[in-house]
Amino acid sequence: MKTLAVFITWLLLAMQLQAQTPALDSLRSLLVKTPLEQDTSRTRLFIEMSNRWSRINPDSALFFANAAYKLSAKQNFKAGLAESLSTKAWVNINMGNFAEGYEHYINALNHFSEIKDESGIASVYNGLGVTYGMQENYTVALQYFFRALKIFERNKMTAGMASCYLKIGTLNQKIHDYDKALENFKKSIQLSELINDKVNQAHGYNNIGTIYGIRHEYEKCIEATTKSKELAEESKSISALASSYMNMGMAYSELKNYSIADTNLNKALYYFKQLKSKEQIARTYNGLANLYFGENQISKAKHFIDSSNAIARELNNKSILYDNLETMVGISRLEGRLDTAAIYYEAMLSLKDSLFNSEKNNQIEKLKGSYDLEKKQATIEDLKKDNISKTKQRNSLILAIVIGSLLTLLLIFSFIDIKRKNRLLSQQKAELKELNNLKDKFYSILSHDLRSPICNILLVIDFLSSDIATSAEERVDLLKKLKSATSSTLETMDNLLQWGKFQTNNIAVVSKKINLQEAVERVVRFLNQSANNKSIAIVNKVEEPFIVNADENQFEFILRNLVSNSLKFSYPGSKVEIWARKLDGHVCLYVRDYGTGMSKELQENLFKANERSSTNGTAGEIGSGLGLVLSKEFITQNNGQLTVKSEVGAGTTFAIKLPDREN
Repeated sequence: MKTLAVFITWLLLAMQLQAQTPALDSLRSLLVKTPLEQDTSRTRLFIEMSNRWSRINPDSALFFANAAYKLSAKQNFKAGLAESLSTKAWVNINMGNFAEGYEHYINALNHFSEIKDESGIASVYNGLGVTYGMQENYTVALQYFFRALKIFERNKMTAGMASCYLKIGTLNQKIHDYDKALENFKKSIQLSELINDKVNQAHGYNNIGTIYGIRHEYEKCIEATTKSKELAEESKSISALASSYMNMGMAYSELKNYSIADTNLNKALYYFKQLKSKEQIARTYNGLANLYFGENQISKAKHFIDSSNAIARELNNKSILYDNLETMVGISRLEGRLDTAAIYYEAMLSLKDSLFNSEKNNQIEKLKGSYDLEKKQATIEDLKKDNISKTKQRNSLILAIVIGSLLTLLLIFSFIDIKRKNRLLSQQKAELKELNNLKDKFYSILSHDLRSPICNILLVIDFLSSDIATSAEERVDLLKKLKSATSSTLETMDNLLQWGKFQTNNIAVVSKKINLQEAVERVVRFLNQSANNKSIAIVNKVEEPFIVNADENQFEFILRNLVSNSLKFSYPGSKVEIWARKLDGHVCLYVRDYGTGMSKELQENLFKANERSSTNGTAGEIGSGLGLVLSKEFITQNNGQLTVKSEVGAGTTFAIKLPDREN
């Protein structure tokens, strides 16, 4: 059955290539008849051949685009330089060569601008939008598409408008605004029908099918993509045909009609390979992996996941990597490999946070762009009003000096009042920015440090309540993991509460004399059981009653956190040492372990709230890193310093430096 499907795929491709041949042959014929000295005409033919081949074979398209560029450079033909560069850019972008494609687009834009070719400028804007969109920078992509659309609308270029609406709809789809995406796809199709552009119609119907697939309306998805396939076949568009086959394959796979799904996905893969579209090849590999996973053909599913991951990493496409991790969670659970499933699940959560932050940054940039535009428009209106006001003032001065003087005084008072209001507004803006920053920090901590361990707890509970983990040994291991995750969550919540109070100025610092020797003894007694559980000795070498000036609760929180951190990363059977000494009018307290140590990069970001990284302890303990951030803020508030020295594999030393109360 699959052999027949492969044969049909080859046959369809051969038919489509054959259908393209007459057009290409006619171009070749014109090329032969065009005299060599008419370089401009030859350049146009080379560009046309490059555009035709871009739908079939990228290498041939680049060959003709390069030929056009060389001829244009020889004759200083600006339009030819611009168009050939634009074609080279488009082919490279579709092959995943973003840096090279971007450079070609910028050079093309310079040439189009020099000859004031608005159509060419708009086409480059469109291409740059696609470039940024494929790299998931949706805000910049949208800005370029709107620039292109504005030019196309001003010049009443229907084809350009149809192309823009299609691309804007694709961005709406990427940020999950599906209703807006459907609206723009339908606009694109309507405009394409006016000029009988079947290629653009095919892409529009295919994208509508994609949205129905996302919404699990698979019958509607198949209906839309079937229409897309028919239009793609009529227009001989391999790219549209490949996308249609992929969407149909995905839909049939979800409907568990694996035989038809297999045929469609393999056709899509074949065409995407012809087009050298790396992103779509990776997505098709993921679709085949899910298909074989549904058929319980695990080895085949893993093979396609590996192939998809290789391309996704090359493109740094986090969306595809996330989909592949999700598939691997299902495969690992089916195989009964619970630890592996948990690892993949945690990686999914981490990648999802990264995707969320990326989308959030895009939305922030988009809002900022809208704000800047509104601000500029408001400034223009203010300037217009100001000009009118000045004209009236000038006329009034001519009529009566007294009235003019009064108006001048009124303007001065108004200026003073505006200046006062501006100062108040600036102050309120700064306060609002500070509150927004605090909110963002809280949200980041909640989403990363609380959600992740809670998800792990739910996953372990799910495993325990299922029939997968049957042996007593497995259940004991899972209960240990459940206890560890719960302890980590509780620790994070306690630290978050302390940090939240600190950030909102609800913790008042009450400085007093602290006997360092007694404080260390209390902390050692508190953590002695944790040390015994890992067979670690806490050696208290503070033999003198050093006196420092600090908030007692904050100081003991810092000391507990440092000693606890040392225990977490110490090896069983080792020790944690605590000692103190006086130095330049200060008392320095040291906490040293002989554990895993830290890299220089980790040390640099250790006390930064926005750069925290959690690392498991030597016994699998989970931490958020928030305690160290809070410790740093507490010690600073007490006029002290907290530093760290560490070497990978050689342990870590934390140093607390506080003013010597006796001095």
